[in-house]
Amino acid sequence: MLRYYFQVVLGSTNKVIKLDWPEFKTVIDSGLQYSWVLDSNQNNVINVLDGSINYRCVISDSDTDYSDWDTNYKPASKKNLTPLDSDGALIQRTKTTKTGWHYEPRSLDFYSSKLNSLYNRKDDGAGIDDGTDYGDGVLKFYNASNTELVQGGSETDADFQIRLDAGCVKTHLDWQSTYDFDIIGGALQIKNKPTDRAYIWCIVAPDIPENLGGSVPYFAGGINLEFFTAGASMKFDGRGIKSFVYDPVNNSNKVRFIIKHKAGEQIGLQIMIDQFKA
Repeated sequence: MLRYYFQVVLGSTNKVIKLDWPEFKTVIDSGLQYSWVLDSNQNNVINVLDGSINYRCVISDSDTDYSDWDTNYKPASKKNLTPLDSDGALIQRTKTTKTGWHYEPRSLDFYSSKLNSLYNRKDDGAGIDDGTDYGDGVLKFYNASNTELVQGGSETDADFQIRLDAGCVKTHLDWQSTYDFDIIGGALQIKNKPTDRAYIWCIVAPDIPENLGGSVPYFAGGINLEFFTAGASMKFDGRGIKSFVYDPVNNSNKVRFIIKHKAGEQIGLQIMIDQFKA
């Protein structure tokens, strides 16, 4: 006759049914997958999970049934197979991203008021600057009238840089991925301390008005970079995941970093985006 007891495991509704080895073998032989662990006394604790019921058998090396277990069943088992521990308690494992996705942070670095300073490249190519540009980041520069400073058709890089040195008081980095991703958080590192007050903001979906659900600040109020020493870093953790879907029409997945600074100030910044993606 089947001998068993029910045990309610703390923190779960899993019920444990303890069987001796002959009875436990009938459960294994029915085709259910089984796993085992060693308890503090070095006994073999064997578990089978069937829905909300965990069948359990404990065998020591000195038991007469040990040879049958060790020879005929143990080699085909899964040691420490989750989701059960040695007490038969259900181990909770939270899934953090979609099937087939992986963790792949993105890094972009640049200097405010400095032409062609954005680095956003793949690892292909031999030299540092030979890699393929991802093409999803754009630097823009503005003067005190909030007018974008654009390089003229015949203007050399050197001449345009002279204009930036004299009149650029705001730098934008627009980053818009061409793929869907789940954002976790991010980090900001400062290469050099600004010589005067300088503030940074992060705005999501800046092309969409606030009353329509866009222009969302990811850190509001502006962070004064003058308070940080050279090499300082800041980390941001949303304590949850937010999904961003690629949207080339409304640009709802565009992220804008805004840096306001002294005219011509070149502040080195590296931005890390913590994400899961396909």
